[in-house]
This record gives sequence, structure tokens and C-alpha cells, in this order.
Amino acid sequence: MSTVISELFEESGMTVQAFADKTGLKYGTAYDIAKGVSKVENIGAGAFVRIAHVFGMTADDLLGDTLEHAKDVDSELVLTDDERELIETMRSTDEQVKQAIMAVARALRKE
Repeated sequence: MSTVISELFEESGMTVQAFADKTGLKYGTAYDIAKGVSKVENIGAGAFVRIAHVFGMTADDLLGDTLEHAKDVDSELVLTDDERELIETMRSTDEQVKQAIMAVARALRKE
């Protein structure tokens, strides 16, 4: 999952080593945070503040952006009952039926 921090990291163009040096984090920790492997909830408060400062933000600003991003992601992941049914149908059918369903879906999307 991509996080606001990993997006900021990508936009900054800095290396993981530079990110680690600027935040005072170990390289492995900095890598996991920069690449979105570590969840924001698992980042300590001190590290979070240092990360915010690296990107020219306050911790409050970064937290606000992170919470807004989480709301956007959550709303994109909400499935309707029909969507859930379609997923369950796809999971429970054989490969030939899956291919037929996908062919119909692609044809309908082109219309």
C-alpha cells in the first residue's frame, strides 16, 4: 500500500540513504517507510516529526494529509453487494468461466 510518506519520498527524488541520514533512521527502517512497507501507525512520534520536517511540513500537516489519504483509500475500497457477488463468483468458478466473464466485462466497458 502506498502512503502519503512514500508518495512524498518518490516526489522528492532523494535516495533512501539521504532519507535515512536526514531523519536519523536506520537504512532498513527508512527503506520500509519510504517504500510504503511500514504502516504510518507503526512509525514512532519522534520519527514522524523528523520525517515531516524533511518534507518541509509540520507533523500536524503530515498527519492531516495522511488521514485524508486514508479516507480516500477507504472510500475506494468499499464494495457494493453486486461487486462482492461478482468477486465471489469469479473466485468460485473454473478458468474457462472466468475468461468468459472477463470477455463480457471488457466488451461492456468499451461501450
